[in-house]
Amino acid sequence: MVQPDSVYQVVIVATADGWGYQITQNKSVIINQPTIPAISGNHAFASEPEARSVAMLVVEKLNHGRMPPSVTVKELDSLGITY
Repeated sequence: MVQPDSVYQVVIVATADGWGYQITQNKSVIINQPTIPAISGNHAFASEPEARSVAMLVVEKLNHGRMPPSVTVKELDSLGITY
């Protein structure tokens, strides 16, 4: 879950091909990610939980000041993301 003191919120969105996510700050979208990051092509997440787990990883990076909060293929694999 997002830390209670986090200024970021996660919104999971349905796309035409599956799932994506948005990360908001003060009700403004700062990251709109309709596809799986770090892989070639434009592939949506296969499930809502997969989209949420990557979004939570990105929020964790933001909360720790990591800019940009890039996601790697290794991280996708460690989260069990289908791509």
